[in-house]
Amino acid sequence: MNITKLTMRGSLLLIFLIAGAIPGQAQLGGSLFGGLSSSGGERKGGSTTISSDTMNIDLAKNLAVFTGNVVVDDPQMNIKCHKMLVYLEDAKKEQASEKDKVAAGDERNKEISKIICIGDVLIVRKPESKEDEAKGEQKAIAGKADYDLKSGKILLTDKPVIMRGDDKLTGTAITIYRDSDRMDVEGGKILMKSATGDEPEDAEENPADSAPAIIKP
Repeated sequence: MNITKLTMRGSLLLIFLIAGAIPGQAQLGGSLFGGLSSSGGERKGGSTTISSDTMNIDLAKNLAVFTGNVVVDDPQMNIKCHKMLVYLEDAKKEQASEKDKVAAGDERNKEISKIICIGDVLIVRKPESKEDEAKGEQKAIAGKADYDLKSGKILLTDKPVIMRGDDKLTGTAITIYRDSDRMDVEGGKILMKSATGDEPEDAEENPADSAPAIIKP
């Protein structure tokens, strides 16, 4: 059967082999905080693991669902949410023969097309150097994160906030472009800590009827 369902009282740890089909430039949130643009180099080595209370993979429907205490540990970032939906599609392997495809198995002929995280989404970038670490923790929170691998767009909605150290960027919706340092922010507000160390002061909020702000971190 194409449906695999595993349930454990504790945490289910999975070496997500399907993720191996993601190209180097398609890591989740590649340019989320700037300086992590996929065009800048190869993806870090190492396995990506996903833990959750329950997992359901239906290759016939091209869908993998992780539910309950979902935690993704990636070489470049950590992700937490209540539920994660991973949409698959048939991989394009023009040079592979039908015999090779059958021998490899269905799961190796799939690649990820879209990832949706739902419920208390937390994305934390791992620092790449001491200098990077000194700039402060870089993270994003939202009620929902929708990542389309083909377009390279990451849409954060439901009270999204992007933070670096004491600085914050909020909005009704934040769109991040994986392959550049550009972000589109609707109803944006920036809170920055003053040089004196006082609490961050609110920057003027964009009018609701204005065009989305375009920000390059």
